[in-house]
Amino acid sequence: MMLLTLLFSSIVLIGMVTCFFLGTQGMFIQRTFLNIPLALFEANVERIGEKDKIEEGEILQYIEPRIIQGNEEVEDEVSQRLFKFKKENLEEDLLNYLKANLEHKVDSYKYAIKYYIYENDEFVEDTIDEANAIKIRFRCEYYKNYAIDQNLSFYIQEAWSVSYE
Repeated sequence: MMLLTLLFSSIVLIGMVTCFFLGTQGMFIQRTFLNIPLALFEANVERIGEKDKIEEGEILQYIEPRIIQGNEEVEDEVSQRLFKFKKENLEEDLLNYLKANLEHKVDSYKYAIKYYIYENDEFVEDTIDEANAIKIRFRCEYYKNYAIDQNLSFYIQEAWSVSYE
């Protein structure tokens, strides 16, 4: 009877430890993808518009890009699109980020990037090379049948920035 209790409690303990380590590994992989730094996207924005500042006496108003995740509400909208993503550089930087953070954590992962134009609070497919929005899908199996399948979206919001000179 004593051995049966010892066997049962050791099985429960091993199961709990295994679940703990599988859960923490999955959370690490998920956090790595969901917490992609916005600086990675900000570094891959280029100007396509011409007008970037308005001078009114000693006040300068600049139009600057801000990277917004998902469908967050933003004030200070500018009616024209002045910035776009540099697609090749962004894809390379994203690959380097994922490679550096997931190199010894998972055997393989897949991700897909799709570019859009963000207009009127919705993502419209990009047919030209001036995409100001991006959707990323990430899929990874990290232990037998444990899988992570996540999506992220980002877009460039042009906003006024005031400088007193």
